[in-house]
Amino acid sequence: MKLKPDVSILTSFLFILDIDYPHDDAVVEFICSSNINDKEELLGVFYRVVKPEYECCTEDEKKWLIDTLRFYLKRGEAFESVFDRRNLLFSEKVVDGRKFMETLLESLIGCR
Repeated sequence: MKLKPDVSILTSFLFILDIDYPHDDAVVEFICSSNINDKEELLGVFYRVVKPEYECCTEDEKKWLIDTLRFYLKRGEAFESVFDRRNLLFSEKVVDGRKFMETLLESLIGCR
């Protein structure tokens, strides 16, 4: 079944990085100390924190998430609506939402 791209799934998926997500102290410290605007550090967070959540998704959900990221990146989306709805644990704000999502896409494709 082909699911249509939906930006709201990105907001939901990124709850794993939200301040309200129940992480243990070591994970919170790791996320908070990582530079959200540095690609390598962001990839480290994605592989350590996001990858296990992604691996729990069904194949259809994984495809939907990747297809959604590709669709909105191709459209030129800045993803402001996603970041406005999330209070991320990082100590800094996202400077470039597109770069963040491109890095997320890269990490998710690397998990497949």
